[in-house]
Amino acid sequence: RIIMLSNALKVSGALGVDAEPVAWFESILASTPIGANIIGMSHIGPQCADWTVGHDNIVTAINAWHDNADTGKVVAWVAGHQHYDWVVPSTNSGCSFPVVVCTCSYPSSITPSSDQQTAGAIPVVNRPRYDARQDSWSVFVYRPDLGTIDMVRFGAGNDTTVDYAHWS
Repeated sequence: RIIMLSNALKVSGALGVDAEPVAWFESILASTPIGANIIGMSHIGPQCADWTVGHDNIVTAINAWHDNADTGKVVAWVAGHQHYDWVVPSTNSGCSFPVVVCTCSYPSSITPSSDQQTAGAIPVVNRPRYDARQDSWSVFVYRPDLGTIDMVRFGAGNDTTVDYAHWS
């Protein structure tokens, strides 16, 4: 099951989700068949300080669902917004599953802060505009047989494999 959450909306002047999408998200989790796996997607990922409204409710709900042995597992949460690639460690995301941030197609050279770089963020730098080779988009290949997700990159950046089966 793939769940896409729109959280790049301004709510009371801040980015996030209000009570209605949180309730929808919780109902989707509740109706997910036992044993099913979930891949979550949103513009702003759970690790991002820009997501301020509704963040804790979403992260709490999905961590509780993921950590319940009677449900299924969250394979990963895929997001953008940051303009660089980053497989976010649990210590940075607050999530008990992988958060995969992929750079956006817009060629910019935003460099992660030093604390994010030590956590494995990979800047995709020096991307001149109007150069087709500097475009960036990814195809995600879910491999339940291997317990991995392969992110196949087209354009700027590199391929990445996330081993969700052994995530901690």
